[in-house]
Amino acid sequence: MKKNEIIFEQLIDDIVNNEYAVADGFLDDSYLQSFYKEVKRLESEAELKGAGVGQLIEHEVNLKIRGDQIHWLEKDSPLHFEQMFHKRINAFIQYLNRSCFLSLNDFEFHYTHYPKGSFYKKHIDQFHSDPSRVLSVVLYLNKDWKESNGGQIVVYPKGKASVSINPTWGRIVCFRSDQLAHEVLVTNKSRYSLTGWLKSVNSDKIIQLIN
Repeated sequence: MKKNEIIFEQLIDDIVNNEYAVADGFLDDSYLQSFYKEVKRLESEAELKGAGVGQLIEHEVNLKIRGDQIHWLEKDSPLHFEQMFHKRINAFIQYLNRSCFLSLNDFEFHYTHYPKGSFYKKHIDQFHSDPSRVLSVVLYLNKDWKESNGGQIVVYPKGKASVSINPTWGRIVCFRSDQLAHEVLVTNKSRYSLTGWLKSVNSDKIIQLIN
């Protein structure tokens, strides 16, 4: 089994058994470095904008709920490392469709920056009016992260104790967008990631990953 498939299998098994998955090594370090440099460039050039809550006419920026700043990745990006990431995500989608009988057919990702002192209160990722988000994916870009830096993602599996996960360099976290409540604790220093969703326009017809 190829390295990518080993990681894909680990992620799938953990989502099925634990409602969330954590893995390292999803991207090589050279690509992580490129993404880190890009998010720092976006930050320095003020291209990261305050993220909102809600959708469409209900969308608003509310710093009492979330304080992160984002910049969406373009699928036709000319940047090599972004193109490679899209290929890796497409490979993961295809593997999920074969292994779990899902009907994933789209994705969206953005760069994310949590400035010092920011957070995101407990929530789930799927909108009530739009069930297209199926799996949430976060890839962290934080070098030498320490427990005291805060900014952990806390997940709340149903009927189980909450779990706090450090946003360390190269770590990927995946979970069901419609089921797993989670939050981001207050960060004591700038915190960076790629954040996105694997989607289906027919998600109401998806065979459930957890039966």
